[in-house]
Amino acid sequence: MNVANIISIIGNNSSTVPILLKDGIESSSKLYLANKQGDKISKEQGFYEAREAGIEEFGTTAIWFCTPIVVAEVFNKVVKKVLKLKDNKLLDTDSQLLNGKNYQTLEKNIKNSGDKFIKSDAEKFTSEKLANLIKGRNLLGVALAIGLLAGLTIFKQRITEKSIDKHGTPEGLSFKGLTKEKIKKHLTFANSSYEHKSSENPPSFKGVGEMVAQASIDAGVGGIRIATARDKDERKEYIFKTITFIVLTYFGGPVVEKALNAAAKAFNLPIELDAKVIADEEFAKDVAEACKSESAKNKMLAFVKTNSAEKPIETEEKIIKFIDEELKKAKLDSKGNFEEFTNKTLEVARKSGFISIENNERDVTKFIDTKKIQKINEYIGELIETTAKTGDSSAFIKKLKATKYGAVIANIAICSALVGVALPKMQYLFREKGIGTVASPGIKASNEHHKKVIA
Repeated sequence: MNVANIISIIGNNSSTVPILLKDGIESSSKLYLANKQGDKISKEQGFYEAREAGIEEFGTTAIWFCTPIVVAEVFNKVVKKVLKLKDNKLLDTDSQLLNGKNYQTLEKNIKNSGDKFIKSDAEKFTSEKLANLIKGRNLLGVALAIGLLAGLTIFKQRITEKSIDKHGTPEGLSFKGLTKEKIKKHLTFANSSYEHKSSENPPSFKGVGEMVAQASIDAGVGGIRIATARDKDERKEYIFKTITFIVLTYFGGPVVEKALNAAAKAFNLPIELDAKVIADEEFAKDVAEACKSESAKNKMLAFVKTNSAEKPIETEEKIIKFIDEELKKAKLDSKGNFEEFTNKTLEVARKSGFISIENNERDVTKFIDTKKIQKINEYIGELIETTAKTGDSSAFIKKLKATKYGAVIANIAICSALVGVALPKMQYLFREKGIGTVASPGIKASNEHHKKVIA
């Protein structure tokens, strides 16, 4: 795998790969910062907080990533056996093909498909039944993941309690007469002062069930942590952390990507296309040729003619039919298998992962986002115009490639810094100013629980 492909993969914000990469960086950073925060109390406290952060962050990533995959694999095999399917590919159908809101539907795709195995399997499903099976499988994966994460949270708490039971209270940590705590009295969000009370009978947190049912696994993770918090101060911290994490993780990446693209464009460097497309030598030659010849430019930009008066579904229909017509003209290899589109926009879209071809036809289980393909056509046009103004297409494409690589790496770095550094810093600031403690409220609660047990 070359550099362009690697950059392409980690730069795809709809893929799990960049999320996992960011998670690894962020988890390592959070572990380090947890250790530093605990060190404000003592070395022992730093170790306890780092260990809890390590279990929580790395354990969560492993469960979040692996559980839905394993559940889907087992579920699909069971359904295939029970329903005697020839292939279980239909169980991975994109939800957009099943909702009936688009021109593309599973029924239309199958009707036009030459795959006899999928046609045979489709006779055993209605769209509604298939949609319910997929939803059921996904909910099962989420429910199991959240259950495992609840177990992980309890495991983390028990490890801390056993350590305190074995080694005693970490130096500098207690509920009363703290030797190294900076704040002993503080204001709550209701602006009334109070002294920290025992974790007996903490106020109930309502709404966890509804949140878990409607949210993603990450929101469910936060819900579990909030529900199993060792006291009300840890609960407050988790509420703050969960909300901030979801905002930074799921909105941060696309916003940072748009900002970097806009910054590059300000320097006449349009980098919206996929990294492996920009790095492709044949594509660079096509762009250079389009800069010299109007006919080459028109050929490269050949696409569906649309107008603003059309309904979105009408535009979608035009583009899908265009793709099917171009498939008939596609370049084949020596064995007669699809190799590439002759239409440049569609080939760039395919290389970018927006069009999936299988058995010389559109993959019947995959939805094609036609808006993104329209955008690709626009981006190619902008690239040709910008390149033509430079007078040296070869040097410009090299500069463009380096800028794209830098932007993708910068996106990873910025997003990781936001979640791995800024988030914990905000969390600890919230802890000190909003809750009034330097040490982890959860570890303090575990210590108080231990003291009650041995009293």
